[in-house]
Amino acid sequence: MPAPFFKTTQLEVAGGETEIFEISAPPYGVLNRLWLSQITGALDGFSLSLYTSEKPAGDSQDDFSEAEDDDISAGAFEVLPTQIVSASSATLSLFEKNYAYVVNEYLLNGVLRHSKLFAKLVVAGSGDKAFELAYLIQPPAGEAF
Repeated sequence: MPAPFFKTTQLEVAGGETEIFEISAPPYGVLNRLWLSQITGALDGFSLSLYTSEKPAGDSQDDFSEAEDDDISAGAFEVLPTQIVSASSATLSLFEKNYAYVVNEYLLNGVLRHSKLFAKLVVAGSGDKAFELAYLIQPPAGEAF
């Protein structure tokens, strides 16, 4: 059985802000589990979305994209639909959800430029807040990373 890709990382965001984070990921796979927990700051609620490209995620810099993603809806690049967490909760937990994706950031010669997903974290309230993100990506059935 091929080994899954598991990663944890810490994200820091100011309340009332939207941040786009690059997170390590294989170039394709199935997002099987995700856990995001606010570990510091007042609980004011937050939302999280994952994309395979920067610009649809909301990053105006768009450092990597060779795709003509200016004219395509963000939904075409969405891995995880927006998940909203209420102010009374500090944690988002998704298990056995199976969101398949393929990173579409290639150079013209077909070489993969990077293997990243883009997390869009929108945080309510004010003040500095830290989050811990953990996720597990499985290879497609019968394949290995």
